[in-house]
Amino acid sequence: MTELVNYLKEGTLPEDEKEARKLRFKARQYELMEKILYKRSFLTPWLRCVGPLQAEYIMKEIHEGSCSMHA
Repeated sequence: MTELVNYLKEGTLPEDEKEARKLRFKARQYELMEKILYKRSFLTPWLRCVGPLQAEYIMKEIHEGSCSMHA
């Protein structure tokens, strides 16, 4: 994921042409706004990308916290 963020921030690509092509293609699906990575979606709002620690916290909050009655 860091290669993707570096490409979106600075435009740096890997040395390998094949990897650079894959990264450019994948980067079309993402946007970096105010240092936060979002994935574009066709019909839904943009999805915020989170790291492993944030994902664990979100899942814990949903299943044990205020939304436990609805999950």
